[in-house]
Amino acid sequence: MTSWIQRLVQSGVRDVQPPSLNRNLVTANIISLIIAGLALIMAALLWFFYNQPLFCLMVVCVSFLFFIPIIFNAFERIHISRFITSVQIPLYTIGISIITKSLYFDKVNPSNYFDGRFIITASVILPLIIIHIKELKLLVSAVSVSLLCLLTFDPLHTFFNVGFYELGMVSWDYPFAANFYPLLTYVFILASFLFMKVSNEKFEKENEALIVKLKGQNDEILAQSEELVTNQDQLMEAYRVIELQKDQLLGANTNLASEVSQSKQALEYANEELIKHNNELRQFSYTISHNLRAPVARLLGLTYLLKNNSNGLTSDQLNMIDLLNISSSELDTIIRDLNKIIDIRNEVYKIKEKVFFEAEWEQVRRSLASLTTSEMKIHADFSEAPFVYTIRPILNSVLYNLASNAIKYRSPKRPLEITLKSIKTTGYVKLMVSDNGLGINMDLYGKDLFGIYKRFHSDTEGKGLGLYLVKTQVESTGGVVSVESSMNVGTTFIIDFKTPGDIEGQIYFDSEFGSVYYNARTNTAGIVWKKQVDSEHYRTLFNKCVDMLRIYNTPLWLSDMRKQGAVSIEDQQWMVQNVLIEAVRNGLRRIAGIYDPHQHNDEYRNRISMMGQKLGVDIDFFRSRKEAEEWIEKYINPVDGVVKK
Repeated sequence: MTSWIQRLVQSGVRDVQPPSLNRNLVTANIISLIIAGLALIMAALLWFFYNQPLFCLMVVCVSFLFFIPIIFNAFERIHISRFITSVQIPLYTIGISIITKSLYFDKVNPSNYFDGRFIITASVILPLIIIHIKELKLLVSAVSVSLLCLLTFDPLHTFFNVGFYELGMVSWDYPFAANFYPLLTYVFILASFLFMKVSNEKFEKENEALIVKLKGQNDEILAQSEELVTNQDQLMEAYRVIELQKDQLLGANTNLASEVSQSKQALEYANEELIKHNNELRQFSYTISHNLRAPVARLLGLTYLLKNNSNGLTSDQLNMIDLLNISSSELDTIIRDLNKIIDIRNEVYKIKEKVFFEAEWEQVRRSLASLTTSEMKIHADFSEAPFVYTIRPILNSVLYNLASNAIKYRSPKRPLEITLKSIKTTGYVKLMVSDNGLGINMDLYGKDLFGIYKRFHSDTEGKGLGLYLVKTQVESTGGVVSVESSMNVGTTFIIDFKTPGDIEGQIYFDSEFGSVYYNARTNTAGIVWKKQVDSEHYRTLFNKCVDMLRIYNTPLWLSDMRKQGAVSIEDQQWMVQNVLIEAVRNGLRRIAGIYDPHQHNDEYRNRISMMGQKLGVDIDFFRSRKEAEEWIEKYINPVDGVVKK
C-alpha cells in the first residue's frame, strides 16, 4: 500500500528535470491525493449523518477526478496536469453548488451562498504553490479560472434558477456582502502569496547560484550568505506586515459585528413601538365598531317608530325620515363589516382544523340555493386534495364569497359555469375557483382588486367587501391570494392555504399546571396535566376545555392525568356534573383517559365512567398514551374525518 502511494506521489518526476520542477510535481500529486481522500471522507460523513445517496455518489465521482492530474504526469503532460490541479477545486465547487441547490432547493439557507465562495477564494493558493513565476502564461491562466468562478458565482446560479433571490431568500445587502468580502479576501491572499512566491523563487535562484559559487572563493560564499540573511529579514518583515493587515481585518470585522448588533437593537425597539401602536389602533377600532352598535340600533328603532306614527307629518318630513332610516341602515352595515374585519385581525379562531372541502362546499351550496338557477353549471373536484388544515369559518367564508361573486358577475350572454378544484403542492394546498363571467380589467383595476368597498361593475349589486374579506382572511392564516382574469372571458381565483407545521399539538391554553391542546389530524382535543394541581387551577383548566369545545365541537377527547396528582371529591363531582355534561352538549362523544394507578383510585374513574354511560359517551382508561391514541383513532373515518358511530 505504501509503495503504491509512493509511486503516485512520484508520478511525473524525472532526473533530467530541474529539482524545483520535480518538487512542484510531487506537491501537485500530494495535493490531488489529499483532496481525493478528503472528498471520500466527506461522502462517507454525508451518507452516515444525512443519508443523501445522490449527493454522496456525486462527491465520490468528483474524488476520482482528482486522479486525472496524476495520470497526466505519468504521461509527461506536466503543464496540463498542474493546470488541472489548479482549476479543479473552483470548477467542481461551483458545479456542485449549482447541482445541490437544484436537488435540495428546499434545504438551502443563506450560508450556502457563501461557503462555496470561500472555497474558491482559498483555492487561489494552489497555482501559486505548484507553478513557477517564470511560467507566466500557465500561472495567469490558472489564477484567471478561480477568479472567473468567483465573479460568475451569482450569474451562473441565476442562469440555472438557483440563485439567492430565485430560491425566495431576501437580504438587501446580499450582493455587497457576497461579492465584496470574498473578492477582498481573494485579492489579499493572491497579493500576499504572490509576494512570497516572487521572494521565494528569487531566493531559490540565488541559493542555486550560491551552491555553484560554494565551489569557488570563500569570500563570495560569505557575501552571498550575508545577502541571504538580509533577504530573510525582508521576508520576516513581509510576514509581519501580513499579520498586521490580518489584525486590521479582524478589527474591521469586530466593528462590523458591533454595528450589526446596534442596528438589531434599534430594530427591536422599533418593532416594540409598532406592536404598541398596532394594539392601540386595534383597541380603538374595537371600541368604535362595538360601542357604536347600540346608538345605531336605537336610531333605527326611533326611525321605525316615527315612520309607523306618521300622522300629522308632512311629505317632506316623511321623506327626511326615510332618508334618515337609509343612512342609519348603511351605517349599521358598515359597523357589521368592521366587526368581521376586527374578528379576523384579533385572531378569534387560532386553531387549525382538518377541514374537508366537500363538506364545506355542500354547506355553501345550500346557502347559495336562492341565488342559483337550473341553467348554471357548477363543477367541484376535490379529489387531489380532499382536505386542508385551516380555520373552518375562514374556508367557508372564502368559498361563499368567491362563489357568490361568480354568480353576481355572470355574463348575460352565456350560461354560468363555475369550477372548483383543489391541488396539493409543496407547503400549500391550492384552491382554484374559476368562472366564465364578465371578468375584470386587470390593467385598470388590478391594484385595487382586494380593496375594501371597491366595485368594478356598476350594473350589479354588491358592497365591494367580499374580495377584501377573502384576502384578509386567507392572509391571516399565512396563505396567499392571486387572480387571473380577462374581460368577457372569465376569472380564476387561486387561494394558497399554507400547511401548518405542527397540527397535532396546537396549544389552545397553557399554564404551569397543564396545557389544553388540539390535534387536527385526528380531530381530537385534550389536556395534559403537568404537576399536582390545586382546586382553583383544576377548575380553570377544565373551564378552558369547555370553551374550546364550544368553539370547535370536537367529538374526541384525550386526557393525560398521570401528573395531575390527587383530586378532591368536591372537584371530582364538580367536573362530572358540570364540565362533562357541558362537553357532551357541545358534541363530545368519546373520551380516553391516561391514568397513574398510584395517584387515581377506582372511585375517581368509576365516577367519570358512570356519568359517561348516562350521557351516552364512550369512556375508557389506559396506562399509556399510545394505547389511548390507538383507541381514539380507530373510530375515525380516514376518508372524510367523520367519527364513526
